[in-house]
This record gives sequence, C-alpha cells and structure tokens, in this order.
Amino acid sequence: MKEIPQVPAANPTFTPGRVMNITIDQSQQEELFAQLQKFAEKWRYVIDIYPTDLPGIFRVDMWRSDIHVGGVYDDQYGELQLAFTDTESTRPTPAEHFEEEIQDLKTFMDEIPNSTFTFWTPPAPPQ
Repeated sequence: MKEIPQVPAANPTFTPGRVMNITIDQSQQEELFAQLQKFAEKWRYVIDIYPTDLPGIFRVDMWRSDIHVGGVYDDQYGELQLAFTDTESTRPTPAEHFEEEIQDLKTFMDEIPNSTFTFWTPPAPPQ
C-alpha cells in the first residue's frame, strides 16, 4: 500500500492532525465503504470514494469547513490509510475534536468483522 507522503514537521503550513491505518478482510470492502458513509453522515462530512488510475486503489475524501479526511484504500491488502487534518492551517482544530471523531470512526470500523485500527500523530507511525 502506498503511504500518504509525510510533510516535515518544520513546514509551518502543515498541521499534523492524525493518521490511521484500518485493515479489513478484502471481502468486507463494501461494508468498509458503507461504514465510512455512515460516519460521514453522522459528522456531516461530504464524502467521495472513487477508484484511481491504479488498479485496486480507491481514493477516500471527506471534508467540511474545519476538517479534511483523506486517504487511500488498497483492495489487494484490505488496507485503508486516512489522515485527519485541518481544512485551513490558519484555523487549527482543537486536538480533542480530532480525538472524538477518531474514536467514533473506530466504533464504526469495529462493526466490520476482524478489522484492525491504529492511529498516531505524524510525522512518524508507532513502532
């Protein structure tokens, strides 16, 4: 799975937000997309999930005025990587807002049998 490029912490225009990896059984792809849709509806995100030019790779984008959630799903490995970031770096979102929504996203992902969910604050994933 291709990782979301990391932006150096020294870049003043980048607000790290949170990054998560979600792994599912490939047979659960439609359920994954359905749970993402439910999450987006609950938190009032606009959502777009679409195939890219690369076989088996889907782009996932959710956004609203304060937060953008973006990432890719690789159906060969059943892996989705998402990043929660500020929509505008000039209006930072309080960390507790990210945390609340990420915990709720985990609740939606827990509805998918045998899914795994990890998250961290960039620039480095947990060891």
